[in-house]
Amino acid sequence: MVKMHEFSTMLHKVTEDEFIEFFRQSVIACRKLKALSSQLQQFQEGDLDEEEIFEIFENFSLMTQPIFVVTQSFTSVVNANNKYLIRTGKSLEALMDNIHTIVDDIISPQEREVEILQNEIFAVIGGLSYFLYMDFKMWEVEDAEAGEELEIDSVLYGYIESIANRSGASKKDHIAKSMAALVEEVHTLMLDYKLKQEVFDEYPEEEEAFMRVVGPDYVEIPESALTIDVVRKVIDRKISVEELLQMYSTSEDTENEVYAVI
Repeated sequence: MVKMHEFSTMLHKVTEDEFIEFFRQSVIACRKLKALSSQLQQFQEGDLDEEEIFEIFENFSLMTQPIFVVTQSFTSVVNANNKYLIRTGKSLEALMDNIHTIVDDIISPQEREVEILQNEIFAVIGGLSYFLYMDFKMWEVEDAEAGEELEIDSVLYGYIESIANRSGASKKDHIAKSMAALVEEVHTLMLDYKLKQEVFDEYPEEEEAFMRVVGPDYVEIPESALTIDVVRKVIDRKISVEELLQMYSTSEDTENEVYAVI
């Protein structure tokens, strides 16, 4: 069963078609940026030379406007998701500005500049994949038991249906297979491009339950700040998210930092 996407119209009423295009371009951006990150790594390791990496930058493009329509519109009914997405949009804008600067100035990035670009790529993929997975309730698809009737977000379904309509395969079979593959892909991106907390190296089984409770406020917690005792108390609701953030509050300057190559 398809259910209408729940969203806020506080700043701007985003249409269903705009949400679907946001979803489409966000998936494309995550895939392209993952590939770009790998190419930057190859450049650092000497497997690509300056001419090759410059050509990659010169040919790199993203359709960012459909993404910014949502990142700037405060559409989520979960306020923390809006804050995270706004920050993600700023990181995407800074990243594209830095890429354009490299191309316009006809320069290849130095080691520090590559590090900045990688940080921005990490932030954008992490933020977009989290918003897609959580705000469009992709986790409900993943958590559903076999044979259970699903309630699929209309934006998620609309995106998958648009792909199925362009294929020659059976629509029903294509939607089911594409849905499962997409949910797995976005979930993996969300987990691979999230802030690392050292406590979960030793207790990986607690990480997803903790992330479900804390939500996008996860990124507000300084790296290496958590203990397993605090993690379990948050999962058991003995410590609220508000109390957790007060324990590990960060400065406003750090929270709003956006990197630039020059």
